[in-house]
Amino acid sequence: MKIRSRSAWTLPSTVLLLLVVAASGTGCGSSAAPSQAPPAVGPMGLSTGALQEGAIWQLNRPIDITLDRPIHFLSVTSSSVSIRAAQNGVHAMGTFVRGLDPATGATDLHTVRFQPACPVDPAGAPGLLPATDYVLTIRGTDTSSYPLRAQDGTLLESTTEIAFTTPSGTDPATLFHDSRLGPPRVVFRGRPGVHLEDPESTLIELGRFEPASVLLRQNQFGLLEVDPASEDLVPFGLPLNHHVAPSHQVAIVVRFDQPVSLARRNLERIGLEYHDGSWKPITTQVEAIAACGARGSSVKVRPVGTLPPGRFLRLVLKAGFQDLVGQAHASDVFEYLPLTGTTEESAIGARVDAIIEHFTFGGDEPGSMEDTESDLGAPRGHWGRHIIGGIETPDGLSRVRSKWYPVGLAGADGSAVPQAPRFSFFGTAPDGAIRTINGEVLLEEPVLGPITPAGYQPFALEVARLDLVEPTGLRAALPALLTGDRARSTPDPATGSWLESQIFGVSLQGDIAALGMGYGCYAPGIALDCVPWDLTNLASATPARTIEIHPQSFEVYTLVDRDRIYFDHRITITFDAARAAADGQPDLSTAYSASNGWTPDVNELSGAAWDFLRFEVQFELDVSGDGYQPFERAPAIDFIKIPVDFRP
Repeated sequence: MKIRSRSAWTLPSTVLLLLVVAASGTGCGSSAAPSQAPPAVGPMGLSTGALQEGAIWQLNRPIDITLDRPIHFLSVTSSSVSIRAAQNGVHAMGTFVRGLDPATGATDLHTVRFQPACPVDPAGAPGLLPATDYVLTIRGTDTSSYPLRAQDGTLLESTTEIAFTTPSGTDPATLFHDSRLGPPRVVFRGRPGVHLEDPESTLIELGRFEPASVLLRQNQFGLLEVDPASEDLVPFGLPLNHHVAPSHQVAIVVRFDQPVSLARRNLERIGLEYHDGSWKPITTQVEAIAACGARGSSVKVRPVGTLPPGRFLRLVLKAGFQDLVGQAHASDVFEYLPLTGTTEESAIGARVDAIIEHFTFGGDEPGSMEDTESDLGAPRGHWGRHIIGGIETPDGLSRVRSKWYPVGLAGADGSAVPQAPRFSFFGTAPDGAIRTINGEVLLEEPVLGPITPAGYQPFALEVARLDLVEPTGLRAALPALLTGDRARSTPDPATGSWLESQIFGVSLQGDIAALGMGYGCYAPGIALDCVPWDLTNLASATPARTIEIHPQSFEVYTLVDRDRIYFDHRITITFDAARAAADGQPDLSTAYSASNGWTPDVNELSGAAWDFLRFEVQFELDVSGDGYQPFERAPAIDFIKIPVDFRP
């Protein structure tokens, strides 16, 4: 450790003034008077813990800086503390956070921690590079106008420099710091070493976007329970995680007591199960969100498809799940969650759903549901950027196919024979071809309306749930199923034209469903100005114009023309289903297509206990056989929606 002391050095008066302003801005009470003395400058006890001069420091190991009094956290800047490569002066990438008491998990105000950046992507660059010399510099008043400062206003007097190096090689046990012996454990509030107010513990998120957090803790009996502060968020249990309703979706943010391997094969050993006579797997997606945090790594476990109502849930770390240096569990580890899916028949507990695909990502992109591995028997069409479409081929034929979508578990009810799902789909002929007349896609008959101007808002249509009366009852059970449907006004008496909009989102506020419109946003994959549909203009018309809702399972565009398909083009949609194997994955030997081929009528799959569904779309751009004509723009589809009904 090198300490450079310049106690005889005098600060310029302008710098003293800046320090007085900085110190007074962080205290309590009134502003400093002109006669206030400058902040004290003097020796403070400083420690860097295990990091000493010449140390070999692992790439992920945090660096703790501790004073003998609470640190003013806002004084921790690149001017006061830095870690640079000795050779080129490049800053190490990472984050400064407040320290934690290792015994209780409470915030340690005396310590600030530098956490080197740990990339979630194994191909990413770490904050500390291997086989590199670094210098930690903690500046005092002898070398900086903005030194490290304590909460009592005292400024660090003497600069400290510590040279260290990082290990070389490829062995994880050499490169990385193992903060705890043994395999990784899940962190919950109330467990040994974890404070009841710990902000970095495992929790459940409600909602896909801007989620609310349901905090969990271990009680005196060693069982997990919902923290009292979160009980009001889940009065009836967890939402059922509907595909079609992002606000109903849930995820478990799992935090570990040490860094874990984020390799895909290791994350696949994290699972979620439900009890229905025996423990059975739930299809999940596991996403790494932090390679190293306050204690260790964090991942997000998302169930895919509806949760089973009222069934007990548990998180499982399967045998072989390991930390960053390879220490693994010899057997499965279970964490029994204190919440089940709600059994209430409400907007968050309805036993209906819809598989809805917007084609946002394609190919091998994260989040893509395109099947890129199967032999389609034809060239692969386009999937991505919010559309699917055909491509030019010698015979005009191309196809796209989805991966398997979990149908969901809303039919699980503890009985020997769970309720089997029923499916529905609109807009295709018996052979699966999209129905058209003279190149125009036929719109289904309205299922709701006329809706009067009382519900018209500037950019939304408000409908009471009691008014969502249609033959299937699906939309009343789950208003989010209106997503993708078509809202169309009655014609303008003067021009005979009408306004129409796809319903782009549904939010439920009490018993009122607000349907979001998007008039002028109709070119999927093409950036256009989006002008929301101001329905108040319809209300002011004479006579007032009403609105009807038409069900849609897809929407077709040819360039910017909605509902248009050239006469020489055809689009055919077919479906397949499968049961789950013992590991929870689709069992291809049970697939409907294995014995019957793909079906153009999804209703044929209704009534059987299917666990997974997939679809295939065939684009024909030369039905007549006269060759593909460049001026005949290829059609595209911007979403596909397949309602799923588990109601008795």
